[in-house]
Amino acid sequence: MALMISDYLYATVAYADIFDYPLSTDDLYYWCIQRVPRKNFRTSTVPGVDRSGYQLFLKGRQSVLHTYEERHGGSKRKWETARLVARWLQLIPTIFLVGVTGGVAVNNAERHDDIDLFFITARGTLWISRLLVTIAVDLLGMRRKPGATNVANKICLNMFMSEEAMCLSKGEQDLFSAHEVLQMEPLWSRKNTYWRFLQANIWVKKYLPVAWNIKQTGHNQHPKISHWWTRWSRKVLRLFETPAKYFQLWYMARRRTREIIRDGVLRFHPHDARAWIRHAFEVRLAKRKIPIDKIFYTR
Repeated sequence: MALMISDYLYATVAYADIFDYPLSTDDLYYWCIQRVPRKNFRTSTVPGVDRSGYQLFLKGRQSVLHTYEERHGGSKRKWETARLVARWLQLIPTIFLVGVTGGVAVNNAERHDDIDLFFITARGTLWISRLLVTIAVDLLGMRRKPGATNVANKICLNMFMSEEAMCLSKGEQDLFSAHEVLQMEPLWSRKNTYWRFLQANIWVKKYLPVAWNIKQTGHNQHPKISHWWTRWSRKVLRLFETPAKYFQLWYMARRRTREIIRDGVLRFHPHDARAWIRHAFEVRLAKRKIPIDKIFYTR
């Protein structure tokens, strides 16, 4: 079946609803799952969607307005913490990008949540970079440690990616990952890495065309921090890559759960969010008889 514009608009609001996140009319245009003409966005009505001022939410879900207001206020301190830690991490020359992911990236984190950070490293320095970052954040007393229960405002070293492995694998290229890519907010980058990351994942344009177009034009807004000593230091630190890798694999051997470890990528997620998000999205789409395969996967 061919989907109508109203189906794509509903699906966009429905995806945000999974996270108790109301969309403004500008947000709806920005995150729309299909390119839709911007005219009439502020006045158009969508079956199954209610409006309060410029805020949009699924029918019967007005409570998300209050939830988001609380979370938006609670995210301020998390941003301050993330920026502070990121400034210290500029001292590690093998880090090319530090970004915020998860609920904090869209100001939708609960007060007891931690802060997810995402890293892109120089070629051949993935493991030594992770080791140095872990030590640095530990010394700052900000690292979320395995098994900890009180993790509010702690730093979760969520994902490390080497510059030669910035494109997500084919099996991960869906609406969920497209949101993850475009919601990531860089705190700083070297060597224009944020723009290179977006170009490596140009496939996200199929899912979120407006967001990708706007994001990829802003690559010069992020500082590029590079000095002669950083280039020399990277060469030295590459000599320690193999020992750092085997030391960390040995240390993690009895603690591993659902981590993803492959060439150029280290991912530390306590839970696989994709599965439950896909199910929750499918339930919402079913109310409008919208097949999830036409929305969530390659179109």
